[in-house]
Amino acid sequence: MDPQPTQPPVNLVQPENTPVSPVPVSSKKPKIFLLLVILFLVIFIIIGYFGFKSLKTDISCGGFMGTICPRGYFCLKTTKTADAIGWCMRNLLEKNPVSLKNLEPVPLATPTSEPIPNIVYRNEKYQFEFNYPANFLTTEDRGQSFLGVKPVIELENTVAIISVSVKPNIKKTECENLYNDHSLIDNIFGGELFRTYSNSSTINGVNYKNKIFRHLKNTTCYEIATSVIQADTEKAHDFYTQFEYIRASFKFTYPEENPANWSLYSNNNGRYSIRYPSGYKLNENKIASVDGVFVDTPGVVQIISPAINKVNFTLAITYQNADSRKLEDIVPQIDSCISKSKGYSSKIGRVEGLTYRDTPCGLWNTTEIFSLKDDLVYIITIETAGTYKDVESAVNKLLVTMEFNSKAEVTSTPTPSNPEGKFCGGFAGVACPAGYNCQLDGNYPDASGKCVKN
Repeated sequence: MDPQPTQPPVNLVQPENTPVSPVPVSSKKPKIFLLLVILFLVIFIIIGYFGFKSLKTDISCGGFMGTICPRGYFCLKTTKTADAIGWCMRNLLEKNPVSLKNLEPVPLATPTSEPIPNIVYRNEKYQFEFNYPANFLTTEDRGQSFLGVKPVIELENTVAIISVSVKPNIKKTECENLYNDHSLIDNIFGGELFRTYSNSSTINGVNYKNKIFRHLKNTTCYEIATSVIQADTEKAHDFYTQFEYIRASFKFTYPEENPANWSLYSNNNGRYSIRYPSGYKLNENKIASVDGVFVDTPGVVQIISPAINKVNFTLAITYQNADSRKLEDIVPQIDSCISKSKGYSSKIGRVEGLTYRDTPCGLWNTTEIFSLKDDLVYIITIETAGTYKDVESAVNKLLVTMEFNSKAEVTSTPTPSNPEGKFCGGFAGVACPAGYNCQLDGNYPDASGKCVKN
């Protein structure tokens, strides 16, 4: 076998006369320049920081209520969200700013366990009014609402803010389709149906739960909004209780909206009364369908509306003895067809009820409302060629005027010469004749009662 060739050994020692490349010497000038730039930036940041602190105030701005800074200051926000909170900053271009020493915080009212008297707020320009507890502070034309305008009035206590805003000349979709969301059940204010929405916001680091109620009246959009602190559940519950009284007392004061100017129908045997405006017709012991065909029906009272949203409706009232104290048990006994639909909690006047909307029962679109008072169950049937939503606001205006008397209260029929026991008070504020006082059956907004001799 032939031997393998081998590589010659490598000489790792360089000859003495081999030249060596010189190593470049680093310059100190770039390092000094870099240090000067860093020092300049640090000085600039320090000056900017203390300059910012000298211009920044402790006054917050923006937020859900759109708080505006005093004259000579502008609102600096860190984000562009709608409800972002900012701080009022000194505007160096303004020579005569407002002195912040004169701006003292307004003390908030402290809740009390004592009965709180109600105060009436009435707005003649926008034709509405409501009652509110005296432990709320009020301000007008401040901040900005969800509607994009300054609230007409704000109510505020230690846990919540209520704002009422109005925007004329607006379309229905622009008013009521808020955030393209309809997450909550509609609420009734003054017999009108308000669409209801909810969201959350943060004001000065405090989390609020908001509810927004919207309704288009003619061409004017009405917004009622509540903002409640989420941290205190117990106080929030107390606020919502108070807000229910405010909601129940809210009403529009347009002349044609005042039920005191409407016709009054009373049924002594059925122990109820109801009011209806001009343009409506009332029939006793006979009913007419929406196409105008009359049928004799003893014991039924029917109200026929004019055209509402291009359709009219009929509202028939009957009553019968109740065999149970639960509406859920009574309804299937009265109408097995209606009971197959879903019933929604509702109110007739101040009495709880169940509403069955747009049921397949009957020739026309039929909605039935059941309510229980003492030993009588009341059945209210609404028929329309459209849907119940088309006429719901108009129906609620009638139902909010409906009053019920207890069985013990019906002793004799009041007459013009003897008004003893005549209905008084209520949503319409019906007064007693001279020589008689209205004895109310409760201490709450729109309480009703009967006339008693002085």
